[in-house]
Amino acid sequence: MSLKPQTIAILVAQACCVSAMANNSTQTTALDPIIVSDISNTNATIGQKDLDRMSAKDLRGVLSTIPNVNVKNFRHGQLRDIEIRGMGVPFGMATGHNQVTMELDGMPMTQSFEFPHIGYHSRQYFDTADLKRVTVHKGPNKDGLAGHIRLQTKDARDYLKDNQRYGGQLRMGYMGDSDSYHVGLTGAALLGERASASISYTRRWFNEFNNKGGLDVVGSKRSKSNPSSGYSNALNVKI
Repeated sequence: MSLKPQTIAILVAQACCVSAMANNSTQTTALDPIIVSDISNTNATIGQKDLDRMSAKDLRGVLSTIPNVNVKNFRHGQLRDIEIRGMGVPFGMATGHNQVTMELDGMPMTQSFEFPHIGYHSRQYFDTADLKRVTVHKGPNKDGLAGHIRLQTKDARDYLKDNQRYGGQLRMGYMGDSDSYHVGLTGAALLGERASASISYTRRWFNEFNNKGGLDVVGSKRSKSNPSSGYSNALNVKI
C-alpha cells in the first residue's frame, strides 16, 4: 500500500494538532472563588415596636411594608386573602388551597373561603392591636406552597407598664375607604410572680364600598351598590 505525499502531509498535520490539544488540556487555571449569598429576603419580621408605631387597623396595613406580599380585600373592605409573589388568593368559588398558610400563637388558622354574592370567610378574626410579632416566610416550605405567616399575640405584661399589676386599654377606629369602624377593650393582670392573664375583645362593623351609581333596580341596568354589610367579633384570652 502506497500513500501519496499529500495524504502523508495531512496525517502529520492532524497528529500535530492532536498532540497540541493534549498538551493544552493538561494546563489548569485557578479561578478566584465566587460566593453566592441569599439576597432574596425570604424572611421578614415585624416586632412590637414597629407594630405599635404603625397603628395598623387591619392586616393589610401590617404587611404593607413587606415586598412581594399583597393583601386582597373584599368589596366591603374585609380581608380576602394574602398573596406572596402572586400566589395565594382563590379565584372565583374556591379556597386558598393552603398556598399561604397562617398560624396564630402556634395554632393553624383555617383557610379563607369565597362563595360569590352569598358568603365569605376571612382569616382575620383577630385585632392587629393585640399582635406582638409578625413573621413572613416567603417561598415554598413544609407549611405552604407560596409561604407561611406566623402571628404572635401580646402577653399580659406587654399591656402593662413597669411596676403595674393591673391595667386596661380602650381603642376605637374608623376606616373611610371601607366605611368600617371598630371598638376594642383589653384587660390585663399579673396574678403572681409567674402567672398572668389578659382578655381582649374587638367588634367591627363594615359596609360595602360606595360608587357613583344610583339606579336601584333589579337586572343588568342596576348601578347602585349591593347593600352588603356585616360585623365581626374577635376574642383573645391568654392565661
